[in-house]
Amino acid sequence: MFLNPLSIGLDIGNFSIKLVVIELRKRQPVLLAFEERVLSSPILNDQHSVDSEALLSEMRQIRRSIPKRARRVSMALPDSAVISKVVHLDQQLSDQEKHFAVHQALATSSPFPVEELQLDYFAVNIGEGSSASSVAHQVYACRKQTVAGRINALTKARFRPSVLELKSHGLIWLGEAQQAALPTQQNWAVVDIGMKQSDFCVGVSQNQFYRREIPLSVGQISLTNPRFDWQHPDLGACQQFMQQLAEQLRRQIQLYNSTHPKSPLNGIWLAGGASTLVDCDDLAQMLSMPVQWSDPFAVLTRADKLAGYRPEQNYSRFGLATGLALRGAQA
Repeated sequence: MFLNPLSIGLDIGNFSIKLVVIELRKRQPVLLAFEERVLSSPILNDQHSVDSEALLSEMRQIRRSIPKRARRVSMALPDSAVISKVVHLDQQLSDQEKHFAVHQALATSSPFPVEELQLDYFAVNIGEGSSASSVAHQVYACRKQTVAGRINALTKARFRPSVLELKSHGLIWLGEAQQAALPTQQNWAVVDIGMKQSDFCVGVSQNQFYRREIPLSVGQISLTNPRFDWQHPDLGACQQFMQQLAEQLRRQIQLYNSTHPKSPLNGIWLAGGASTLVDCDDLAQMLSMPVQWSDPFAVLTRADKLAGYRPEQNYSRFGLATGLALRGAQA
């Protein structure tokens, strides 16, 4: 009997590493394991590169607590670390000529030398926005050194990196899984509240998504109050943070609805690590819209011997890792 390969979703954050392991059984995702490693110091720098040795040490520890045959990893980069560009290429070009044309297109717009970039491109919207002689291609590029540290650390820890996605794509996969499991909650946004930035994502259609960065993060509280107690936060600080979050979300909701009037938002799922700061009922009242913390494990079948799972806990911080695991399972 052949076993389905396991899919690992890996979320490398500034202050913790989160990992989710799933397996497809009869085409249904089953949660086998999850793990979080809180970091004593950040392993990401401002250029989005990792401390490879520190990441290797943490991944070796994680390796001991997950299924032995779990090796294939999907991970994400912040959208701001990736150059995204659409170029039109002649249909008659060979693969080598396409590669050269993509390099030429990036050379005129990239802030980095093309030889320092890792590239990926593929044809999109064939028949739409393309002429009879050309086809639109989506191009993604990021600095090789941004990817290399992650790949090297994972490979040395006996993992197999297989998928590298945009962070927003991982959140869209999470949103799609929640909509599939919750038919009464359609056309909801996923808002990931991070330590350094927050993201507002909506899956508009199968091939279209909407993403905006929100200039508000949990880390800003630490900058203004280094002694802030995350487990027992000050009520005044929570209220201030929620008011700022509500103001930012109102802008994004208005902007999204104005550009997508045929599919206005019906609600918001919150993901990330701010569960002690945000009260969904209060935020929903501020926005006049349903708001819930994402529960990524609730939309998955859970293995009988799943260790560490507590139904009463909030697992919204595993949202991105779950979306990436689902993405990898389809690869």
